Amino acid sequence: MGYFNFFKNTAYDFEGDGVFSNVVNLTSTTKVNYRTLQSIELYSDILIEDGERPEQLSTRLYGTTEYYWTFILLNSELNNIWNDWPKSQDQLLEYTKAKYVGTVIVAEIESNLGDAVGVNSLTDDATPLKAGDEVTGNTSGARATVREVFPSQKYVIVDMIEGEFRATGEYITRDGSSIFLSEFSGDAAFGPKYYVDNFTGDITNPRAAGTSIISNYEYEAFINNANRTINIIKPERIDEFIAEYRREMT
Repeated sequence: MGYFNFFKNTAYDFEGDGVFSNVVNLTSTTKVNYRTLQSIELYSDILIEDGERPEQLSTRLYGTTEYYWTFILLNSELNNIWNDWPKSQDQLLEYTKAKYVGTVIVAEIESNLGDAVGVNSLTDDATPLKAGDEVTGNTSGARATVREVFPSQKYVIVDMIEGEFRATGEYITRDGSSIFLSEFSGDAAFGPKYYVDNFTGDITNPRAAGTSIISNYEYEAFINNANRTINIIKPERIDEFIAEYRREMT
């Protein structure tokens, strides 16, 4: 039985003209008996396989696609089953690239992006790098417009004009002067989300010696994988659960 088959019908006047239509009352809510939900023998944990969709998991567990909605009922982190459900590796990459747009250039750790007395300790350029500046790769010849500068995190987000920067080890110039040496350049999806202290493991946004980058993709992958283990109704108890739910809804 599909989820919405549990809901009662109600009469509703859509046009305000006195003509009522019989529709499913989507505002109906219910709470399954508290003792039933608290029964530890009712539940078990399961790991969602890579790329497995809700209806596929329902089929694997219960032999039907129709009980996918129980996963939402039992797992508060799945507020929206289509957005919060764990993504496949391909879906996660596509999602992360869509969320973090642009090209990231991570500067070497000694760089002083935004320093008032010099953008980089290797130059005498006294004007900090800022949004709207055009930068060029000294080796690749790639050109881009700076969108955002993150001085303490030692990276910039740019929008490409032409070409591609070298993945590592390229001097980034502005108006013919070297601004900083890149440590990494690529899709913003792989840019820094934050940094962690190599000794304590604590998050530390200002980049410094002894820290490592946690990329946007790694962060999204962590969140994605955290949702892979969910509560489910044990297959041998699903009929009992559905019967209880039907009684509460009718």
